Amino acid sequence: MIASPRRLLAGVGLTLMLSPALSAKDFEPAKVPSEMGRLVPDGAWAMIYTPSINHLIQEITPVARAIEPQAAQQLAMAPMMMSMIASEGGPEGGRPAKPASFHLDKPMGIAVGPTDPETGEPDLTIILSADNADKIRLSSAGMGGGPSKVVHLEGTDWVALTSTTFKPSANPNALCADLFEADISIALDQSTIVREYGPMIDATLSQMSNVPVPHNASPEMKEQMASLQKMQEMNAKQMKILLDAFRQWEIGVEFEGTKLDLLAQYKLSSDSAVKFIAGSSSDPRSPLHRLAGQVPDGMPIQFVLNKESVEAMMNFGMADDQAVYPKEVMDKIKAMMPTWETMVHAITDGVAGGMGFPASGFEIIQFSGIKGGAQDTDKILRDIDTAFTDLSDADLGIKAKPELDNAASSVTVDLTFDMDKMMKVFGMNFMDMPGVDPAAMNKHAENSIRAILGGDTLKMTYQAHGSQLGMVGGNSADLARTMQQKLAASTRGWSPSTLSKALGHSWADPTWAVTMDIRQVGGEMLEHVKTMVGPMRVMLPAAIPGGGAVELDMIGSSTDDASQIRVMTDIAQWINMMKDIQHAMEHHKTGHNPV
Repeated sequence: MIASPRRLLAGVGLTLMLSPALSAKDFEPAKVPSEMGRLVPDGAWAMIYTPSINHLIQEITPVARAIEPQAAQQLAMAPMMMSMIASEGGPEGGRPAKPASFHLDKPMGIAVGPTDPETGEPDLTIILSADNADKIRLSSAGMGGGPSKVVHLEGTDWVALTSTTFKPSANPNALCADLFEADISIALDQSTIVREYGPMIDATLSQMSNVPVPHNASPEMKEQMASLQKMQEMNAKQMKILLDAFRQWEIGVEFEGTKLDLLAQYKLSSDSAVKFIAGSSSDPRSPLHRLAGQVPDGMPIQFVLNKESVEAMMNFGMADDQAVYPKEVMDKIKAMMPTWETMVHAITDGVAGGMGFPASGFEIIQFSGIKGGAQDTDKILRDIDTAFTDLSDADLGIKAKPELDNAASSVTVDLTFDMDKMMKVFGMNFMDMPGVDPAAMNKHAENSIRAILGGDTLKMTYQAHGSQLGMVGGNSADLARTMQQKLAASTRGWSPSTLSKALGHSWADPTWAVTMDIRQVGGEMLEHVKTMVGPMRVMLPAAIPGGGAVELDMIGSSTDDASQIRVMTDIAQWINMMKDIQHAMEHHKTGHNPV
């Protein structure tokens, strides 16, 4: 069975969209042939580009083989399938038809848009070069809703197989200037998409914001539904802000075997409510890199944020809280904020840390750059003591017992959580519904938190040393010793870590980075999830099988007019982990545990 042009085009587009690879690439501007750019229809809002179809197939074959061996075989048939889309000659060509001979070692592009006003679907245009381009005819015009017309750029070997009607333009489409030189590149004009699909987007967001209340709802349930309504309205509002904020996206994708490297760059609208976060120095000897070097290897989740990112997160979190929580709660939170803001402003370089969820309980280690003077150190330690005292006095269901030790330059804090009170205070109590015992559910939530924390109390220790402030939370004495050793060593120098190396992959001046081992995170979280789901734990594997790490690195960066997110991973590691989990689940059902 031969795929319809619509399905073939969708398959090619999906392959391009889902593909990302390694770190050595610079993602320079693409060298898009001007002839291709002239065959992009006016009004197109997306362009997908590859410098060579044959090279792309060669690059993604290892990924396809890792997923499913037969997928690699099907991928090898792609050139033959493409030749079936069109023919050279035919009745209108004046000679017998033969399969089109496309130049698969040259670039190919897929333009998406404009949107057809009659069908509401975007027009699709495949752009590539071929022998005897002026004689190319579609083999099955319009079949399956695919390309129905051929547009030839006179005097060249370039053609467009398209579902719309247009004439080649005098100059290349602007989308072509926003492509990276990579195995796959995508340029996306979000402002045009939002404009064309505005009514549909608004209707979806409006429906999302509407939380129906049963006519026989109790007063308590109505109150809880009102809180949920506010939360949904806030989510819809934020989505609308983000849709309007971003003007365009430029995405580059590279492969090296099964390793994937994706760079996504976004630019903001002139009236955007979202603002760029300034980047820090990309010099590997910079304070932010040195801070990242403090985080010990082996933590399943590691992160670093520059000061501007920390401030942005705090401001964004306050906006979220204000939209959701009751006024009396927000008044208490606002009253505490000046001290927390002072603490954030005292940070000089940023924050770096690591966290994990072992069976012994949640643990975290964190380092911040601070001014190293004695007065500055005393001030930030007093602020920490005050902040947790205020949090406890606010009566929000969180009790804190801070102890300031000026001689040791430290603050220790014991945190306990009253889940029943927290749920009521924040308007998140379990709903009064048939068959649901709110008290029992709150108790279950409390037990879940206790399991994650490894007890009734979360112990935190803040330690100042020189120009760094360390923090460790949890029950691990080893992690506390590690913090002391790292702080002592910070005045003598530093060594690169897994996190600082990830930060080094930033495409521009870095703003943040996160690196994690997905297998380790999943394995540690599984035991806590079992506690949360109760009887349904029988549906989960006994454990996440051991095996190689599944590494995922994400790095943020910023330039004068754009911000970037880089994602790096190895698809083969993910596939091996999923196969291990599937194998474990099969044995779990039969009562055997291969772990």
